[in-house]
Amino acid sequence: ISLRGNTALFQRVVHTIQHMHEVSPVYSWIVFGLLQTVIALCGVLPASIGAIVSGMVFGVRDGFILSGVATLVGAMGAFYLSRAVFREQIQSLLARRRFLSMLDEMALDQGWKVVCLLRLSPVLPFAITSYALGLTTITAVDYIIGTLASLPALLGYVVMGNLAENEVSDVTHGSMDW
Repeated sequence: ISLRGNTALFQRVVHTIQHMHEVSPVYSWIVFGLLQTVIALCGVLPASIGAIVSGMVFGVRDGFILSGVATLVGAMGAFYLSRAVFREQIQSLLARRRFLSMLDEMALDQGWKVVCLLRLSPVLPFAITSYALGLTTITAVDYIIGTLASLPALLGYVVMGNLAENEVSDVTHGSMDW
């Protein structure tokens, strides 16, 4: 929402990472990987924005690998942070609320399927879902398997970023054809 009227900040970030990638590809991978991990961990920006930028800067293959690994690392970080910090407080709430207790049991029984369905939803924020799932009794393995369902959408965002970068480059160089 904050970038809607002013895309100059977004353009500066993309150009900075592109310049960094030209000067030192390894350094740009590290910086962007950390940035995408923080995005997936804190949820201030949608994870899709990082994936689009990775497609613009690193291309489809490298951008997908980089943003996929960084997003999964951020998701695991949020899951474990939530589980370590908030799980004890939520236990007492689950004990008092029958409905919440049933949901927690369903999450344990259906594990990766529940995570997969939540990850496929385009309206649920990635980081908030990660923290919420950390409060359940879902196993880490089920969480990882279910979170892999978010990778096809992530690939789509990387491809969109790559296509956008190629088309913008063609327009600015006057070589765009029908």
